Amino acid sequence: MVITKGSILHACALTCLLGAGAGALVWPQYNANRELSVEIERLRADLAMPNSGPEVIEQLTNRLLSLREIGEKRMTPIPRESDVAGLVRDMSKMLDAIGIDKREMTTGAARELPEASTLPMSIILTGDFTQVNEVVGYIESLPRLVRFERLRFTTERAGSESVDRSGVVRAELVLDVFFAPRDASAIASAADVADEGRRP
Repeated sequence: MVITKGSILHACALTCLLGAGAGALVWPQYNANRELSVEIERLRADLAMPNSGPEVIEQLTNRLLSLREIGEKRMTPIPRESDVAGLVRDMSKMLDAIGIDKREMTTGAARELPEASTLPMSIILTGDFTQVNEVVGYIESLPRLVRFERLRFTTERAGSESVDRSGVVRAELVLDVFFAPRDASAIASAADVADEGRRP
């Protein structure tokens, strides 16, 4: 595989997109999901009302099904346990299947955020651009909330004037792995306590 100008631009574009996504915190998504859950519960309560006519029930049922479909597509679950060992094991199997032998995975100390805990994870690997792109796609499709903090591509140069045309790139992926979501009511209670403390 030859690294062309288009491939480099593709890599840069992918890096910029992921970098922009990394700037967003989890809280907006968490808050949107909570609002969606509240809306679903409200519709369920409306459906249970004895005065709901057939037309109203049909309309509310369709709305509820629509909200569920939206929620299923948008909500990325945050597991109760970190299960880093399981994540590393699955990553290793995926890298073996793709054929990436040169790789290194490390994890750091967990941090506690208001809405969940997060664990930093670093993956450094060497392979052709297609392989690296497949790894990024795999991580994005994980059935748990994982956020890219940094994604960097570099190529090896044999000399200052020579260009590496082997197609091999070195990728550094820094991730935030989320787990142990906070209970929404506990977050709301903590906010209420804080508000009470600020009142005269």
